[in-house]
Amino acid sequence: NKLDITKQIGKSRRQPLIAFDNITVTQQLNLSKGLLIGSEQWQLNTLNLSSYHLLKFADKKSPLSLAGQWSFDTDIETALKTLQKVQPLPDNFTIQGHSKLKAGFALSEIDNTSQFEMKIQQQLSSLSGQWNDKSFNGGDVFAQCQFNWQQAHDDLTSPAAEKHFAHSQLVCPHTAISLQQAKIGLSLTNLNLNANIELNKDSNKTPTNWLQQVTGLSETNINLTASGDMLDGRFLLPEFVLKLHDQSYGYLLLQGLSLEKFLEEQPQVGVKANGLFDGVLPAVLVDGKVTITGGKLAARAPGGLIEVAGNPAMDQLELSQPYLGLVFTALEHLNYSELSSTFDMIPNGDAEVNIAVKGNSRGIERPVHLNYSHQENLIQLYKSTQIGNQVQSKIETKVQ
Repeated sequence: NKLDITKQIGKSRRQPLIAFDNITVTQQLNLSKGLLIGSEQWQLNTLNLSSYHLLKFADKKSPLSLAGQWSFDTDIETALKTLQKVQPLPDNFTIQGHSKLKAGFALSEIDNTSQFEMKIQQQLSSLSGQWNDKSFNGGDVFAQCQFNWQQAHDDLTSPAAEKHFAHSQLVCPHTAISLQQAKIGLSLTNLNLNANIELNKDSNKTPTNWLQQVTGLSETNINLTASGDMLDGRFLLPEFVLKLHDQSYGYLLLQGLSLEKFLEEQPQVGVKANGLFDGVLPAVLVDGKVTITGGKLAARAPGGLIEVAGNPAMDQLELSQPYLGLVFTALEHLNYSELSSTFDMIPNGDAEVNIAVKGNSRGIERPVHLNYSHQENLIQLYKSTQIGNQVQSKIETKVQ
């Protein structure tokens, strides 16, 4: 048996919603005193599920109601083979692991109002995956959620504002995600993320920004905390509050990050440096755009060493701006006692970095005080970097 359901998008495009080449159902039914009990075993392509249903027919004392439970326990690769026609994965993306889900629901009709409730427990374990040069392993996800939906049907006696009313809410109060290791340019270990998620959709509320229009949600309240190890130090996200209908905010703390370790993972030609750094990065998100004000990074005492020699970018800069010769000489061997920077970014991506260095340089008798300011649009920089990476990847693929 085969089942294909598509959704018309525009005049010529169709989006697949369900696509099963093989459906097998084994069902047992029992009817007693107005209660129909069903037990089913499903095979949807490569995915096996089990379900249990209770259908109570309406009578003088109570309305029609339906309740049930669904469950499956399978490896993720098997599940993805079933879902790939509907939701294909991005190119060069692979994921492995195990998925276990239990979902119980209840549907009832009371006084021209439909009510639906579902409780979901989702557990993902032994997760690993890769997308281009980014990867992760040792992942676990646990979430307990409740979904409520209510819809009022047309009633000739109802006020116009109450007709076609619909409201839905998804709440996941205790969501936990952990990763043993992730590589996203830098290597992160012992990652832990905890979230309290609440999503609402109200048909009577008009979207006020493009994020609400895209998601279809009226309100989103997500509270996140996270922590992990990186660059021989630690990062903390003590608080991050995400709201589609209001201002979102949060801040990132950096503790004891090693500059030497950073250059090991992101080598720069002709640059050697060491030292430990602490920092804070506060961010505000409004209508999908980020503002950062007062970001700071500073070296711990007693400081460290910077050595720059044979760096192509610095050499080119020295040729074009010879009046900075003393600066480049100082950076050849600089023992710094203080190194700090500030970082600010406005919503369009324009960012400004200010760096201040104090120390002593070999061959220069007087103490060295360096101040450097740099402006860059990080959104444009990111896009250009991504385009470059994509071109390089395609060239490498063709060569292979």
